[in-house]
Amino acid sequence: MMDRIYRVIFFFCRLIFGLTFICSGALKMVDPVGTGLIMTEYLKVFHLQFLIPASDALGIFLSVLEFVTGIGVLLRVRMRVISWVALAMMVFFTVITYILYRYSPIDDCGCFGEAIHLTNSQTFFKNLILLALIIPVFLFRKRFRHTAGPVTEWTYLGLHAMAAVILSVYALNNLPLKDFGDFREGTDISFKLLENMDAMKKSPDVYVYEKDGVRREFTLSEIPDTTWSFVEVRQGSGTEFPAHAFDFAVSAFDGTYLTDMIVEEKEPLLLFTLYEPDDISEEDLLQIVETASMLELSGVGTMILMPGSDYLNHLSERCDSSLVQQISVFTAFCDYKTLISLCRSNGGAVYLKEGLVVDKFPSSKITYTRIMSSVEKDSDEFVAEDSIRQKMILELIIVITLVNIILFRYICGLIHAIRPMVDSVRKQVEERSGIIRDRVEETIKHLKKS
Repeated sequence: MMDRIYRVIFFFCRLIFGLTFICSGALKMVDPVGTGLIMTEYLKVFHLQFLIPASDALGIFLSVLEFVTGIGVLLRVRMRVISWVALAMMVFFTVITYILYRYSPIDDCGCFGEAIHLTNSQTFFKNLILLALIIPVFLFRKRFRHTAGPVTEWTYLGLHAMAAVILSVYALNNLPLKDFGDFREGTDISFKLLENMDAMKKSPDVYVYEKDGVRREFTLSEIPDTTWSFVEVRQGSGTEFPAHAFDFAVSAFDGTYLTDMIVEEKEPLLLFTLYEPDDISEEDLLQIVETASMLELSGVGTMILMPGSDYLNHLSERCDSSLVQQISVFTAFCDYKTLISLCRSNGGAVYLKEGLVVDKFPSSKITYTRIMSSVEKDSDEFVAEDSIRQKMILELIIVITLVNIILFRYICGLIHAIRPMVDSVRKQVEERSGIIRDRVEETIKHLKKS
């Protein structure tokens, strides 16, 4: 009876831990650029800036490791190794998230990519729960029955890791397989800006008081007694203000605010996003300018968005002056984080219609024909179709993974169940073969004697 209870407990520990890790890894795999941004934030916080150039690779490695570890724990595959990996990851994650919980150097841990946003306290307590789930699994790792042979289990994990890397690299070189960001297709930017302004207005004022050299913040209903000295009031900085605020601010060379014009533009508008212009080749820049010029002739407005005017000076040092002059005609400026949220592809483009994000194009697919095919379609219908397509891709990945897990578990269980029968038949065959062999040898000896 106790053994059955322990098996049930271990099953639920493995189930919750495994599914959480699979989900966390998969959601980061579909958006490797976003995962790389999260890694960059962590590297800055812990003063490891020399690793920032490898942030995308580190993000892919972490997400694939989480994904494979979750599968291993869930299916009892290579448990003596996987349990060590799972425990080490959870100890590391728990320490990191405690630092975030204690000092809040980063607002969002990025555990589930852009799909699910958790506060630092929620992340820390979530990791404490996962740590509590993996500890008993680790302590009793030697008691778990092997699902299959060593070669089969390592091959199974290796194939999943390979498939995860391929998906991540594809998304890195194109666009996220499923966009969970603020500027995903179907987003009404003007509505999101109004929503953000309403949240700021609802955010209560914070009153700062000082006593014995210590400053504290109070809301209006918490004003302290007269032993505290008033310092200042901070408008719109209360706890109700959303940590994940929406931002979209575009300006011209002279500082003119262009955001309202962009979101209110009734004609089709294409925004080229160059969040790292120094990494774009001169040939690709020429392709962008030529495409922008052709779109302007077809009645489609265009803008080339950069993080700052300094990048134009950088371009003038390595590109033809006439090309830089052509680029400057279309150029406007936007915050780096906003640009990379707008489109994950450096040199990619976003098609807007009356402030609605209709379609996105990676840099490898920037052509006049492809863009016009999207512009000529009904925007609402196109957004609906694209949303369904992305949803189907994500669901297909989930279904294939789950079916694969179930089939592997069922086949291995079936092999384990029939193995005694196979061994019994093989033993009987060996015994009968031995009897026949002995009789044949006796017959041969008898014939030789006669």
